[in-house]
This record gives sequence, structure tokens and C-alpha cells, in this order.
Amino acid sequence: MFLPTFIERRNGKQIRRILWKRKGTHMINHRYTKSLTIALLFLIVLAAFGCGGASPEEPAADDEPGKAETEPGEEVADPPEAEEEEPEEEESVPSVTGIGNPSNTRDIVENFSHLKWSVSGLEDGEATSLQTYTYSYEGKDTIEGEEMDKITLANGDVVNSFWVKDGSGQYMATDGELADYMQPAMVQAVLRATFAPFTIIRNLGIPRIVNDSPAGWTVDVLGRETKTFGELEASVLQVRASAEPPAVEPGNDVSLVWHIADFGGFELVVLWETEGESGDGMYSFVMEIEEVGLR
Repeated sequence: MFLPTFIERRNGKQIRRILWKRKGTHMINHRYTKSLTIALLFLIVLAAFGCGGASPEEPAADDEPGKAETEPGEEVADPPEAEEEEPEEEESVPSVTGIGNPSNTRDIVENFSHLKWSVSGLEDGEATSLQTYTYSYEGKDTIEGEEMDKITLANGDVVNSFWVKDGSGQYMATDGELADYMQPAMVQAVLRATFAPFTIIRNLGIPRIVNDSPAGWTVDVLGRETKTFGELEASVLQVRASAEPPAVEPGNDVSLVWHIADFGGFELVVLWETEGESGDGMYSFVMEIEEVGLR
């Protein structure tokens, strides 16, 4: 079972927002605003020198250097003005109104009928111990004389059933057999560990990072695509977010790729990918949500 290390940060510092064009680079990796390239405009002045019988030492009064000859009554047109180039408008990071990622067992049970996701740890920057989980809400069930929410969690060939009351796990069964030795605190610990990546994503405060650019964070847009998650379709914003001190401890700089799916009524982070290595265990995992079903 994947047990990521969770370190909650409470001294959030302000971050700068980085603007960026979609094609060609990372999304959230940059700490300063792009400089706009302004073309330098040069006016070329042509001086016309006429002979007109004037000697080089004494130019004729009506034929001064640089003065073009004109017929009487003819108007001299002003030289065309050089057109200034308009600076290209840069695209800002789209606003994220809110992330509906569940933060605990209660959120999952109350809002989702189905979830399928994969998660792995990181070792030397490489994904290891890939695990795929499938969550299903089975409805109300009575156990030991109490009505509770019944859910199942499948990991490979292993399917466990859980009975949840008021968002807290009470009973657990493996292969259809009730695990009498599992006290409620132990059952809830299993659920917390399984849903730990959801909790980390929710607690990081991604809308704040994307919208407010706290100090130490930079965000760039990678692109956008339409993708299907089971029976639901969403527009997925792809961004890269990079953190350096003071957002993280010195030596723990990290680059993260987030895919934020907009399902119309709510948004989910459907991909969290840590690029390279991070000295902070909070970021050292990869998670992807493949299917979503709502209650």
C-alpha cells in the first residue's frame, strides 16, 4: 500500500504569477515576467544635394543642401511616419475557480459513486510501486444493527469492503469476510492512507497558487485538451508549477505538472506528476485519475 509522507505547510507566502504562451514551453516553471521585445525604429533621412551652379563652398541661396526642388505652388509632402510595432499580447494563466478534489473519506463517500486512479512513489526521480485503485459506492447497508454507507476499494485482485458512518470507517471486510480484529481507528487509518494523495492535493491550495501566485511559485500553461473520464467528459488545463524558497525549504525545489479537469460544475486535479526529484516527501509521488462518477 502506498503511504506517502505528508508535511503540511502553514506559512504560505505570496507568489508571483508568470504569464506565458501555450506553445513551446513549460507551464509553471518560471519566476519572472517575460520581457516584451520592442522593435527599434530608425528613420532614414536622404539628403539631396543639387549642383544648380553653386560652388561647394558657396551653395546657391535657392538650392540649400538637403532642400528638394519644387515647382511654384507645389506642396511638399511630409515624409511618412514610421509605424510603431504593437507588442504581442501574452496569455495569462486561466483562472481556477475551485478544486473539488476530495480531502477525506467523507468527501469521497458523499460526492462520488466511482473513482479509478493510479498512484506511485518516486525513487531517484523514477516512479516505483505503481498501484491502481478502484473505488465504488455500494449504497446504504445495515451492519451490526446500524445503517451505514458501504464502499468497496479494489487494488488488483484484492477487493475490500468498508462500512462508513459520518465519514469515518467503522468496519472492513476482505474477500467477503468481516475483519473483526480491525477496530474503527484501524479501519479509518487504512482509508486515510489509501486516500492520502487526494488529501495532499486538496491541502496544497492549487487555486491559490494558480490565481494568486504566492512567493516562490511560478506557473505556466502547457496546453488544453478535451478528455473522457469514464462516462464524464472534461476540458483539461495543463500547467507546470515550480516551487523554490520561500515556498519550499532550501534544497527542496520542485517542478510539478498538474492537469486540472473542468467538468462544468466542478474541477478536479486529475494528474499530479513530480518532475525529477524533490527533497520534500510531500511532493514525491505521481497520481492520475482515470475515471470519475458522481452520486
